[in-house]
Amino acid sequence: MEYDSYDSDDDIYQDINNITALISVFMQKALESASYYTIQSGRKIVSSKDISMGLKREMFIFMEREDIEEKTNQILDEIEVEQQIKDNLNDEDLEKFEDLEKEEIKEIENDFIIDDEDMQEEWVACKSDDEICAEMNLYNKKFDSFEPSNNFEKLVYNSILNIDKQFNL
Repeated sequence: MEYDSYDSDDDIYQDINNITALISVFMQKALESASYYTIQSGRKIVSSKDISMGLKREMFIFMEREDIEEKTNQILDEIEVEQQIKDNLNDEDLEKFEDLEKEEIKEIENDFIIDDEDMQEEWVACKSDDEICAEMNLYNKKFDSFEPSNNFEKLVYNSILNIDKQFNL
């Protein structure tokens, strides 16, 4: 496959890395909001509903955040360091490195992820009037009647709809 608008494969990989970093920051911010909302609600376990609400909040405020560029550049630096490490490994060591990454992901899944059905805690909304909780409650309601106006909004909106459908939210 050939792309006339790109000078090289490096440009394609740089674009992919930029998108990956931006999505990572978006997700990080959504998870931070979900965690905060959970704590303010008097609960201890972040549920899929909390995460959905965090994603919805980010959809509305992400582009207004002042630290996006800084956080994205930090992740780009991490991606670059990891790629440099991988580039300097032989095939056998690269396979071991990738196996370790997979094992780390499995450990995190086993240690920290609980199915909503297995939660011993009932979900309750945050009643606090603080900014984050109020925004999450507002944007959760606003999302239902939201009409995306650009490709970014459409992509995020449809992704959140798919997540909500997958988790029956």
